[in-house]
Amino acid sequence: MAQPDGWKEVATRFGIVVSGLTSNRVLASAAHLHIVSLYAGFDSFVADLRAQHFALHVRGWQKHEGDGPFDEIRRNCQISDRELQQKLEPAQIVAIEYYRHVRNAVAHRSSENVSKVEQYYQQNSTGLAKVREMYGMRSAPNHYSSINFHDVKLFAQISIDLSQAIDMVFDPGDARLATQVPPEFRKR
Repeated sequence: MAQPDGWKEVATRFGIVVSGLTSNRVLASAAHLHIVSLYAGFDSFVADLRAQHFALHVRGWQKHEGDGPFDEIRRNCQISDRELQQKLEPAQIVAIEYYRHVRNAVAHRSSENVSKVEQYYQQNSTGLAKVREMYGMRSAPNHYSSINFHDVKLFAQISIDLSQAIDMVFDPGDARLATQVPPEFRKR
């Protein structure tokens, strides 16, 4: 016997027609939209990093056509790629990139973007398994077709952790920050 659908029961009680709407579809859509929202937050962090970089270094941020956020970060940080790899956990980067592909498949729905996210998931299974282990997750990161709240929670935590690490990489130091304080507020 099929289990009752809670959404249909509530809808019926209030006279709302939800033909074809199932709880699983609602939850999957909500999880996908949360991933889009969370990625917008991470993208805003990178945009702020760009603006701060210009203010602190008085030089432009290098971004090439087709760059992902980590291409930009690698290109603009003051340390070598090797040092950067030691400071940023590669599995976290793989997960952020995966959720970027999920976001693209949701926000810019096309068979090409869905294919890209599925391909990325398969090609990066080792990194995704590592991040799953690092964060004590049983299933997330899930396949694109099975994204759920656990993915939302994982993506949020990875975004926080990786943003903090990136912030440390770009920290210009107290002396440089002090130059940004207006003279009237500096200690004499």
